[in-house]
Amino acid sequence: MDNIIHKPLKEITKPDELVELFYVLPEKHIEKILIIEKIKELNKKASGEEKKEIQQILQLIQPEKEKKIILSALEIPWGDWSRIYRVRGLFRAINFIEGLLHESNSNPNIIYNLAFLYYIAYSFVRDERGERNTKFRDRALELARKARDIYKNAQVGWLEHFMTLMGSLVVHEWRKDLPEYCTSLACNIVSLIRLLDHEYDEALISINESFESHPTPPEIYFSMGTYFLRKGVFNPAIRTLSESIKKKGEHSAEAYYQLGRAYYLKVQHFVRELKSDKGQSGNRKKRHIEELINRRIEKALAAFQASLSEDPYFSLPYYWMGLTYLVRRECSCEDAMKHIGFALQLDPKAISRYLNTYQISCRSENPVCKRKKIGAMIEELKKTVTT
Repeated sequence: MDNIIHKPLKEITKPDELVELFYVLPEKHIEKILIIEKIKELNKKASGEEKKEIQQILQLIQPEKEKKIILSALEIPWGDWSRIYRVRGLFRAINFIEGLLHESNSNPNIIYNLAFLYYIAYSFVRDERGERNTKFRDRALELARKARDIYKNAQVGWLEHFMTLMGSLVVHEWRKDLPEYCTSLACNIVSLIRLLDHEYDEALISINESFESHPTPPEIYFSMGTYFLRKGVFNPAIRTLSESIKKKGEHSAEAYYQLGRAYYLKVQHFVRELKSDKGQSGNRKKRHIEELINRRIEKALAAFQASLSEDPYFSLPYYWMGLTYLVRRECSCEDAMKHIGFALQLDPKAISRYLNTYQISCRSENPVCKRKKIGAMIEELKKTVTT
């Protein structure tokens, strides 16, 4: 893990550390603009060799080009915002874009992106009691609906102003349907929030509205897959999330993560089936179920690993990888604790809440003793994070 990614910007005063953070941050991260300004301030105060070094840094990072990339991203109504702002800078980005709205309050692309950031805030940020902030939800819904209404009323020519920014042939395939495509994306934010609030009927209405507006965005397949997963319908969840991944949408890390969870929960379903059988089925059927369990364990681990390849700072795949190692028949505590430890480092509050809420499942020959060992190891992990 990169320690610099967790260090507050105000505590970073050395040019080399600022450059390190600049390159660790994902592309299009708004905090890069602040880093550039901070380096420029250092350049004004520096002299001699130090000034030469800072000027070389500025030449290397190409400030104006970087600013253009970051600001241009806000003009496009899709972007991997979850990955970009997972670890830091989310509220800086929100405040920055809120300021832009005063200058261009009718641009639906900026409104959509801001709605998405508020959705991320509602999804991942909790207070001390573990509660989500409904102000983030309400603002996300307000902005998503506003963007949706503007897109619905937009003419294709009006929206084409940002086409050149994309530089993608794929976008040109959507030119005739672009307002409908963007309407679908805006409706999808509403469905994602309804899923977070366990309002599944309302979520399904918004998902259907997304499909009716435009059936191709991968993001709505992600929402549909998440809907199936929340309803405990695992095979449709796996199929739909896999479709979202094939389409390579902005929820790639989350889609892989939810796909891994779907496989993991399917494993738990088979484990319960074995336990409830009580010797009634023959060995052949048991072996078949064990094979199904093993295959899905490997698929779950592969999905979580793919999620981390998309976003190495996403804590939840590490946590669920740890749980998945524990449901292997050989039950590798060390591998499990290593991954849960990574998750705790990235997000101590959220992962501690998970560990306190959910019972750890283990399939060793002596699960009671193993669970005690796991519990002790987890408590030790928590101490290392809090000290």
